[in-house]
Amino acid sequence: MTAPVFVKIDRYAEVENTLKEIKMKIEEAKSILGQLDEIKAKEEHELATWHEELSQMEDKISTVERSMTQ
Repeated sequence: MTAPVFVKIDRYAEVENTLKEIKMKIEEAKSILGQLDEIKAKEEHELATWHEELSQMEDKISTVERSMTQ
């Protein structure tokens, strides 16, 4: 159970505005984190694609080398 918080009336508006600002900053941070997650996912996808392409190139080179030695 939470205890009541007492704030002087003259500070109430200030506290209320500060809480609103904090909430806005939290939402902004969540949005930025979401964008970073999207960027990271795209980056991981691109890296996986590059790894696959390099592997395919290695396989093709190996095939050419084997055919040359036969």
